[in-house]
Amino acid sequence: LSGLFSPGVTLIDDLENAGKKILRFQLGQMLNWQSIALLGEDIEGVHKMRVATRRIRTLFRYLKPYFKQKKFRAYRAFIANTGRVLGGVRDLDVIRLVLGEFGLEDIEAWRAAYDLDYARKRAALNKLVQSPEYSQNISGFYQFLTETKWKHKKTSPIKVGDPKTYFPQMLLGKWQSIQKKYVDITPEPYST
Repeated sequence: LSGLFSPGVTLIDDLENAGKKILRFQLGQMLNWQSIALLGEDIEGVHKMRVATRRIRTLFRYLKPYFKQKKFRAYRAFIANTGRVLGGVRDLDVIRLVLGEFGLEDIEAWRAAYDLDYARKRAALNKLVQSPEYSQNISGFYQFLTETKWKHKKTSPIKVGDPKTYFPQMLLGKWQSIQKKYVDITPEPYST
């Protein structure tokens, strides 16, 4: 599973390949924390897995003006749903942590309601991650990021103040200027 442990973005990557590499890396981060999240012994597992889904969703938002494809939208919905389920567990982890800091985690009335809600949200997380659909989406998303040629949309002129259109165009412009600057000065391979 290349690209899951390091983005590996290089100066010769175009925006599409750089985007795919970063998305693959964040998918790897999500999967790295999955087993810890499922065990439930360390709240960092859920937190780190959720952070990775948030980063993927942010990348989707900024890459959307450039890429249009049904699968892209389907994977965006899958990641958003995964983030929502993780968010439910994370919210309760944080509540318990904060109440514990004040010595309030053992209040009987609160504890019974909390434990019931936590058990439900944990069960939803386990059900999601252990479902065949989850595995299919992970495999399909990885394949999408490694094999699929994205269909570029025609971009409209920059709308002042709209980061969804400005940021990708600015990023592409910066990326192309960096590529030009460093690719043009790359020395020729040494030959004997």
